[in-house]
Amino acid sequence: MLKYLHIKNFKGWKDSGKIEFAPITLFMGSNSSGKSSIGQFLMLLKQSSSTDRKTVLFLGDSNSVVELGGPVDMLYEHNTDAMLEFEYRWDIPELLTLSMLSNTDNAEDYIVNSITFADKIAVRDKEIQTLEVEKMIYHLHLKDQSDFSVGMERVQKASSARAYKTIAENYEIKRVLGRAWEMPSPYRFYGFPDEMISYHQNAWFAPQLNAAHENF
Repeated sequence: MLKYLHIKNFKGWKDSGKIEFAPITLFMGSNSSGKSSIGQFLMLLKQSSSTDRKTVLFLGDSNSVVELGGPVDMLYEHNTDAMLEFEYRWDIPELLTLSMLSNTDNAEDYIVNSITFADKIAVRDKEIQTLEVEKMIYHLHLKDQSDFSVGMERVQKASSARAYKTIAENYEIKRVLGRAWEMPSPYRFYGFPDEMISYHQNAWFAPQLNAAHENF
């Protein structure tokens, strides 16, 4: 279940603040106060999870649930220099056991009971309004263990405009020897690419996090 949502620079919201959710949540306010934008944002995330993997956010078409136009129409005050930022937390209905290593005999499993996901998305080409993930990170809240975080961040000075690096807190991501290449871009707005596994010794949990995000 979704526990809270925080949005910045989306439509009429410069900063929504932390919006907490319950099993039944009602939004009340005057006209044009931003109530409908919250629902549109959640539907945007949902429809973006079932489109082409290279599309960061699917802003919609005539057949989609929401149609937001282009990035300039989606961003607060139509400011394409601003980044769309959002964060949300959800509970895992059935505890998620993450496999950290390919050799399960030596693996230390992590039991996850909830996840906080944070994302920053920027317009990288003002002409064609291309969206790119600037930074995404999963904060994993564990049962009986210390929390840790893992994600990806765009490399500012790199040979490729879509080059990324892996980031982590309270967990050491170990590279496979001889594979010091830059990471490709995430898929959609949340997904670790396949190279997350092939470039690292202890990142076999990546597909599990992708699936957990798609299923929540």
